[in-house]
Amino acid sequence: MAAISKSGNRSSGDALASRFSLAAKLYSIFALIALLTAAIAILSDYNTRRNAELTEAIETANRGAFNVERVNSLVYAVVMESRGVYMSTDPAVVKKYGAPKVPAGSAASRPGRGRVVPMPCRPSHASAESRSRTRNVMP
Repeated sequence: MAAISKSGNRSSGDALASRFSLAAKLYSIFALIALLTAAIAILSDYNTRRNAELTEAIETANRGAFNVERVNSLVYAVVMESRGVYMSTDPAVVKKYGAPKVPAGSAASRPGRGRVVPMPCRPSHASAESRSRTRNVMP
């Protein structure tokens, strides 16, 4: 009975595996490894390029946020200067806040240098009563 089971039908996997020689099996394994290596190299190149694009996008957003912060600080400075003008009661104090902060001949006062030069302001024409009310409302 043992002789019958040994000489029985072979499975289809054994027949396929025995049909190829050892050299063909090794070549197919090496070809598969080479194909996987090429696929990994292509994916690595794609990821490197995508990383560079995303890094540039983050740097652009960072520069934009920095510029917005600069503009915000300049607007804040203008608001504080205007508060100094309209809350002042003495003309000498108003002149102090209305005078330009940058000398007229300096590079920062010339247009196109990327800097904001405060413009001279005229004193407010509001009455003393309205200025005192405003002073009590705004610290």
